[in-house]
Amino acid sequence: MRALSDLFPARVFPPCDYAEDALILALRLDLEEEIRKRLWYHVVTTREFHDDENESSTLPVELRTRCTNLLDSLISHFTALLFTPPATSHMGCTDVFAESWMTVVISPSLESHGVYRPLESLDMMKKIDWGSMGVCQSCVADKHEEWNEEADVVWKLLGEWLQE
Repeated sequence: MRALSDLFPARVFPPCDYAEDALILALRLDLEEEIRKRLWYHVVTTREFHDDENESSTLPVELRTRCTNLLDSLISHFTALLFTPPATSHMGCTDVFAESWMTVVISPSLESHGVYRPLESLDMMKKIDWGSMGVCQSCVADKHEEWNEEADVVWKLLGEWLQE
């Protein structure tokens, strides 16, 4: 179990060719929930589950169906946050978010499949230099905290969706 945990050390990890096989193994061995969640998230956000005829998948049909359901839940939960510029405690900062959100968040997210990759999209939002666009440091810090909290919510919900 330690070796598998070492292979998948964080919520988000680089693409790999063996994640589906690792997920099957983790499920068969009933490994700890955190490892299974990492694998589910990775498989769901790096593969195409829009089509039942995904021939390159090594997952059995019932797991592909579960992946499709998880993907639908991720998209449903995250879409509103992704497509809505955030409000802040300062009107000027809120205006900056509103004016730049489409260009610096939505368009890049659509190009990188960020709609169904919420953890990566939230990280991308935090890496944007909002201060150089005119958002004050206090509002930047507030948004970073909010986006960290949202990542935790997504992670918690993933566990709940897997229990369904």
